[in-house]
Amino acid sequence: MDPRNEEPAVIRGASDAVSELLARFGWPLLLFCALLYFTVRRAAPWLRWGRSSSSSTSISNPDLLMNMHSAMERSRIRMQQELDARAAEHQARVKQLEEERQKQKMESWERGRSLRPRRDPQSQQEDNSTPSTSLPRTERQRLRDNNYSPLSGGGGPTCLWRPGRRGPASGGG
Repeated sequence: MDPRNEEPAVIRGASDAVSELLARFGWPLLLFCALLYFTVRRAAPWLRWGRSSSSSTSISNPDLLMNMHSAMERSRIRMQQELDARAAEHQARVKQLEEERQKQKMESWERGRSLRPRRDPQSQQEDNSTPSTSLPRTERQRLRDNNYSPLSGGGGPTCLWRPGRRGPASGGG
């Protein structure tokens, strides 16, 4: 072997020690690292990592904190008033539409009532006494016989349906 391509003894010893450690304690070490990772992530808000200095000064300054709370409260009140105004407009619009629908129903009912002629009993008797030009329903000529049934095949010899023979198929034998 070429002495230039050989690893130094320190590196070889360190890599052997690491590989032996991983071979013996690989899974417990992996489990420990995962547990440590999730613990740090969960405890990060209490450790106050990543907080800016401006947020810590706003908590220590009570006047600034009070101003922020009052501004937030004013904003909430303003948004609630806008929401109430929109709700009132919507209720008025719904009420107006309901009134229009009711008016349309009444107009259509009145229109339908005025289209139907009112007959008194005397005019009905006069109508019954005069001969009508159209035939009554019972005297109309029917297009097919009264005893017609589509299942019985009364339409002629081509429309006849006969059930098949019962029993096993008869073959010669």
